[in-house]
Amino acid sequence: MRPDCVMRPVVLVLVADGAVMRRCQPSAAKVVADVADDASR
Repeated sequence: MRPDCVMRPVVLVLVADGAVMRRCQPSAAKVVADVADDASR
C-alpha cells in the first residue's frame, strides 16, 4: 500500500479496490473517504 493512499484502516479495502486502480488520484481518494464515512456510520 502507498502511504499517501492510507487514511484509516477502514479505507484500506476500499483504497485497494478503487484508488489503487486509479493510481490513487486525489479525487478518487476523496470519494473513497466519503463512502467509507457513510459505511462506518
